[in-house]
Amino acid sequence: MELSLMGLSPGSLANYQGQNFFQALLPAALDAEKIYGVPAEVTLAQAALESGWGKHGIGGYNIFGIKGKGPAGSIELPTKEFYNDRYVTVNARFAKYNNYYEAVMEHGKLFHNGYYNKAINNYAQNKDSVEFLDNIAGVYATSPTYFKSTKKIIDDYNLQNMVKNGKEGIVYSQQSNNMTTSNKQPTTPQKTTAKQPTSVQPQTNKLLGTVATVGTIVSVVSLPFTTIDAVNKFKIAKKTLSSSASSGKEKASAVIMAAGGGANIVRNVHDIGSSFNMAKTFTPPTSFFGKLWKGISNSWVGKIGSGIMKVVNVILPIADTVSLVANTCNAVKVFKDKSSRFIDKVKAVFTVALDAVKVAFWVCPPVRFLRTLYQVATAGQIGVTFYEGINYIFKRKKQQPSLSLLKMNQVSRLLQH
Repeated sequence: MELSLMGLSPGSLANYQGQNFFQALLPAALDAEKIYGVPAEVTLAQAALESGWGKHGIGGYNIFGIKGKGPAGSIELPTKEFYNDRYVTVNARFAKYNNYYEAVMEHGKLFHNGYYNKAINNYAQNKDSVEFLDNIAGVYATSPTYFKSTKKIIDDYNLQNMVKNGKEGIVYSQQSNNMTTSNKQPTTPQKTTAKQPTSVQPQTNKLLGTVATVGTIVSVVSLPFTTIDAVNKFKIAKKTLSSSASSGKEKASAVIMAAGGGANIVRNVHDIGSSFNMAKTFTPPTSFFGKLWKGISNSWVGKIGSGIMKVVNVILPIADTVSLVANTCNAVKVFKDKSSRFIDKVKAVFTVALDAVKVAFWVCPPVRFLRTLYQVATAGQIGVTFYEGINYIFKRKKQQPSLSLLKMNQVSRLLQH
C-alpha cells in the first residue's frame, strides 16, 4: 500500500531506502509536478541527495535544505557552502515543516520565486528533466557537482521510469521492488492546513549578484594596474640587487616587495575567478548578466579561465603568505616613517589584518572570530579606499587612491559573511 507522508514521524523516512524511499515520496512529488511544474524525478533525487536518504532532515522534515522560515518556524544550523573555490562552514536559518508532504510542496513552490522561470517554462514545453537540471545548475545549489550527483541518482534508480509508471497508476510494493498495477491514480495525501511560509530564501541574491558583478568587472580592470605595479617592483628589486651600494637589508626588502607584487597578481586573478563564480551563482539566471555569465562559463574563455583558476588555487596559499610578509614589512616601514599620514598607517594595519585572516583560512576552519575579523578588515579597507577617493576628487591630492583596493568583490564578501 502507499505511504501517507502526513503520518510519518520526524526522521522516519530514513527507514525507507532505495525504491521504497522514492515510492514514499512519489505521490507528493507527482502533486508538486502537477501544481508547480517541477519534474517529479528531480524532486525525488534532490530529496535523497539533500537529506542523505532521509537521515538528515533539518528540524525533522526539511529534506531539501530550504532556507528561511516555514510553517513550523525555523532553526539555525551550521552548513557547508561552496564559495571562493572551496567549501566553508557558515551558519544559516532553515525552514521547519509539520510533515514531509508540506516540505515537498514548499520545495515545488520555491521554483516560482522568479529565479527559475526558464527551467519551469522549458520543462512545461519539452518535459526534459535533464534540461531542467541544467537550467537550475549553479543557481539552486552552490556545489559544483550538484548537477552530476542529482543526475546520477535519477539514472541509477531509473526515476524517470518510476515517475512515468506513477502517472499511469503503476506503483511499487513497499515491501519489495516488485511492480504492481492499479486502476487508480496514486492517492493524494490530505493537504495541510498550516499557513504558508512567510519567506523562503533562495540560493540567489540580487544584491550579492549585483555587487559580485561589479566586483568581477572592477577586478578585471584592476589587473593591468596590479601587473604594472608588480613590474615596477621587480625593476626596483633588480636595480637594488645589482647595485654594490645597496646593503643586505635593502636587497632583502626589495626582494620581498617584488615577491609581494607577484603575489598581488595571483590574488587579483583569484579575485576575478571568485567574483565571477559568485556573480554566476547569485545573479538571477534570467537577467542580462545572468545569461552573460553562463555564456562565458560555457565558452572557451570559461574553460581557459577554469584551467587558470586550478593553477592559481594551488599556489594561492603561498601567494597569500608572501603577501602577508611583504605587507607586514611595508607596515613596519610606514610606522617608522615619521612623515607617514595617519590614513597610511590605518591602511597598513587593515591590509596586514586582512592578509593574516586569508592565511589563517588556509590552516584552520573559518570560525566566527576569523569571519568577524575578515569583515572588520574588509570594511576598513573599503573605508580607506572611499576616503582616499574623496580626498583625491575634492582636494586634488597628488596621491591617488590605491587601485588594488578598488575591488567591489570585497563588499560582496563582506555581505556574504
